[in-house]
Formats: sequence, C-alpha cells, structure tokens
Amino acid sequence: MRKIRTIFKVALPIAIIVFGIQFTLMLIDQKQPPKTAGKVSKEKVKLVRVEQFKPKGHQVIVKAQATTKPVMELSIASQAKGEAIWISPALVEGGWVKKGQLLFRINPIDYQLLVNQAEAGLAKSKYELDLIAAKKQAADSGIEIYQKMRNNKDTLGAERDISGLARYEPQIANAKAVLKSSEANLKQAQLDLSRTKIYAPFSGYIRSVTLAVGQIVSAGQTVASMFKDKPIILNVSLPASELRWISVQQYQQDKIGEGSIALVSKQIGGITHQWEGVVKRQLQEIDALGRLITIVVEVDQPVSNHQFAMPMGMLVDVAIQGKSVKNVYGIPSESLRKDSTVWVISENNRLEIRPVTVIRKNEDEVFVSEGIGDKDKIVLTHIPSAVQGMKLAEAENQRPIKGFAVRKDEEDTSPNRGSAQ
Repeated sequence: MRKIRTIFKVALPIAIIVFGIQFTLMLIDQKQPPKTAGKVSKEKVKLVRVEQFKPKGHQVIVKAQATTKPVMELSIASQAKGEAIWISPALVEGGWVKKGQLLFRINPIDYQLLVNQAEAGLAKSKYELDLIAAKKQAADSGIEIYQKMRNNKDTLGAERDISGLARYEPQIANAKAVLKSSEANLKQAQLDLSRTKIYAPFSGYIRSVTLAVGQIVSAGQTVASMFKDKPIILNVSLPASELRWISVQQYQQDKIGEGSIALVSKQIGGITHQWEGVVKRQLQEIDALGRLITIVVEVDQPVSNHQFAMPMGMLVDVAIQGKSVKNVYGIPSESLRKDSTVWVISENNRLEIRPVTVIRKNEDEVFVSEGIGDKDKIVLTHIPSAVQGMKLAEAENQRPIKGFAVRKDEEDTSPNRGSAQ
C-alpha cells in the first residue's frame, strides 16, 4: 500500500506537467494568424522638385563697394610774399577752375622795382665789358707794333713774354662774369615778379579757401586747397581669391594690357546713376584689419548717364566685369549642400549625394565645373535627414527658378538669361 502511494506521488506531478504541455500546444495550434490587408507595405517616397542645367559660358561679375576720391589734390600757396590785391571769383569753396586760370595776385610793385634795378645792373655790366673790350683791342694793336719793331733789331736778346694783364685778358674775363651775374639777377627778378600771379595747376574744384583781398601773404603760406576733377579713383578692397577673375592694366614696353571694365552705380532719389571705369592698378599692400587686397578703379568721365557729376566721398556700388569661364553649370545656391555636394535623382529614382567642384559663388548662383552633367536631374527641394539611396519621386508641374541657368529642355531666347555673376 505504501509503495502504491509513493508511485502515485511521483507520477501525478509528471502527468500534470505532460497534460499542461499538451494543452498549451493545442491552444497554439488552434490560434489563427492576424488578418492582413493582402498587400505588402510600400517604402515611403519623398516628392521633390528637380531641374536639369546646360553648360554655358559665363562672365564673372565681382561686386564690391568703395568711396570716391580725387586722383590728385594739393595745397595752393604763393612763392612770393606781399599783399593780395586781387582774387578770382572762382576761388571759392566748390568753385571750378580751369588749368592755367589766374587765381589771385600779389602786389607786384616791389618786385617790379627789383626788375628795374636788375635791368640797370645788366646795362652797366654790358658797358663795362664793351669798355674793357675796346681797351684790349688798343692794347693788342700796340703789342703787335712793338713785336714788329723788336723783330727788326738783331742785336736785341730773346723776346720777353708779354703778360696777360697787359693784354687785358683777366679784365675781359671779370667783365664777362659780372655780365653773366647781372643777367642771372635780372632773370631772378623777373621770375619773382611772375610769381606774384598764381595760376591753377590743373582743372578741378576748390576745396577750401583762407584768403581775402588785402591779406599779407608769406612765401609758402597755404591759402587754398583744390583737387583734380577727373579722373576719379576708387580704392576697392577685395578678398585675394577674387583677383583671379580681374585683369589689371599693365604697361609693358609699347604695349598696354587693358584692365577689366568696372560699372560704378549709385541710386539717388529713385534714379540709378552709372559711370564706367577701368581697373588701373593694384596696391602692393594688404589691409591689416580685413586682410584684403586693394585695387584702384579710375573713372575718366565723372558725369553719369543722367548728367550727375560724381562728388568726392560718396559710397558707390562697383561691379567689375571679370574674366569669362566656359562649360560651367550655374545652379541655384540653395541646391548646393553640405561639404560641396549636390543631390541628384538617379535613373531608378534614388537619391545620389554627389561631390562637385565649385569655382565661384554669389548670392543667387553657384558655378560648378565638375561633378554634374547636362543629363543629371538636380534636386532643388530640401529633404530633412537626407540619406544616400532614399526613394524619390519627381513633382509634377515643376516651375523653373528665374535668374538661374536655363533648363536643358528650354531654348534660351533671352540674351541676359543665365548670365553669371
């Protein structure tokens, strides 16, 4: 009986376990799989706007700003001292004077007296020279007669030398020196007299005047300042990388290398005034603050297309027509991605992140020389968290972006469309 109980105690737990396993397996077999829609879930597709571009030639435009300044300015002073007795009506602030125009006069009376004295001294010197020359002629005649008489007497000894003083040679030399000195004194006096009239050294505008009639002027005293009216220069500061696009005028032997054309503009009262200049030279120094290179643009005609004379100290916009580049792609600036890459949609509608070679950027366009072709479809739409190979789809009714390079499937009928800057 005890043996039966022992067997029962052991077999019962085993039977319960086996029964539980079988019951669990039965429930699993009877469980139905979840119902499905009958279709496999599709990969998420991003709708994007794309555009194709054609390689073209573009002229680079380098833009900057600069302040106008005169090519030459100087202070006006008199080399003669005295009283200012006359001043030109044009010698006022803002007045325009022509080259060689009389600006003011110093009282010439004292200098005229010096000229008269010098003329009298010159006349006296000429008289002294003529008098000594006559004496020398008489002395030469007497010496010649004396020598003939000595030569006829054989008993006399060797002929003695006749001194130069007896021939009036030093007297003649001294008289000539005095005459030369008198001529120099007269020229100096005449020069001082001519300096009582002060003329404009070039055509230009008067900046400031500190002179009045009756004022006593000292020699070398500054009484006014003026600047040349043309050409006008602009010191344009640019990054060193921009110099590769600009031509600076060069003078080599008899040949002149033309500089780049610069279009200068300024909007005044709703009217845009324009002037044309030329890049003349480059300053051989770097701006210590901005680390920039400075080029000099000269504007030969300071009157704008609307008859406005360019004033000094005016901030203007400068657009330099740089060198032309060929076979480059002008793509919208927003289509250039991180690390100089662009997004291209592949033939199987997958995103391809492609590195490109960028040769220039501006506000609207990026110019690419390598990395894309005219058959590539550039993605213009921004894609958050873009991943290489992600599925894309082209949006319908795409609109071309104005101001950029022409689409491949369009004909370029406008001469200005797609121009580089």
